[in-house]
Amino acid sequence: MWHKGLIGLGLVLVLALVAAGVTHEVQDRGVDSNKKESQKRSLDLTQDNADAKPKAMSPRELIDLLNTLPQAERTITPVLIDKRQDSIPVLRDTILKGTPKQRIFAARLLADMRDKQAIPNLIKAAQEPEVQIRIYMINALGEIGEPNATPMLRRILDNSRDKGTLISTLIAIGRLGEKVDIKKLQKYLAYSDRQVRAWAAVACALLGDTDVQNMLIDMTYYEDTSRIAVRGLGYVNTPASSERLLEIITDPNEKWKTDARISLIRQELKVKSPAEQATILKELSRDESSIIAEWALEQIADSDIPQKKTILEEIAQGETKVNSKAKRLLKLREMK
Repeated sequence: MWHKGLIGLGLVLVLALVAAGVTHEVQDRGVDSNKKESQKRSLDLTQDNADAKPKAMSPRELIDLLNTLPQAERTITPVLIDKRQDSIPVLRDTILKGTPKQRIFAARLLADMRDKQAIPNLIKAAQEPEVQIRIYMINALGEIGEPNATPMLRRILDNSRDKGTLISTLIAIGRLGEKVDIKKLQKYLAYSDRQVRAWAAVACALLGDTDVQNMLIDMTYYEDTSRIAVRGLGYVNTPASSERLLEIITDPNEKWKTDARISLIRQELKVKSPAEQATILKELSRDESSIIAEWALEQIADSDIPQKKTILEEIAQGETKVNSKAKRLLKLREMK
């Protein structure tokens, strides 16, 4: 399962590329007839009792605030998570019926929740012509991990020309596809854009293609692809890839040391049993780097580790940033 796990920080790069190459801001459209009431509510939230007001609002009312309240996402997300059972049906519906900002928010939150019942709506929305909507829906499908979306993703890849859609689709196929997809992905290793080539190599690596090793190593030396390639090497468990990652970690001039550490850890986890993975990741949750500690928690939450809920409950005890991350994951994901 680990070779199809979260890309982690690499996925943030997808969104950054999309923001730079497609559209920086989502334009709000179609605000409903309750706009004035929503504005009044948003103004009310600036008062001293702001913390109490969102808790009294329905999920639909909270999502409507995205159209009128600056930084509403930060305010409403924890409340929607706390109201998970009531929120999820509204979020699923919003994927198809909201404004662009609402639809993207709903897709991202449902992906964080790993809500597989959102898959049909995500697949439908991923085939729309609006590029930014399509990209976020594809990202969500990849994060939730639904192989049934792969045929649709193959069609999108065959017919896409914009960079953001290509990158998102390559990664989603890398996560969800099969070894037979490697041949389709390999043609993008010769694509005109170097970043697309880098992500294609990562996607091939996710599906077990170690032949991309040399390309990824070479791309660690280019500023525009170095971080992508460093992350991708975590899925190529070979002596040469490990050696290059160690070079990056020990070189004082290298920029992506933490990413290189994560990639080395991925390589180690790949050959360990679930019980051994649990031991390693629990130890990493106490790492001095909060980035690595929080990454370890994500891996526990998405793993096949026995009693992962119990492990996260233990880590959640306390008030540190890592403790809070564990608490949030317990609320986001339904674990047994």
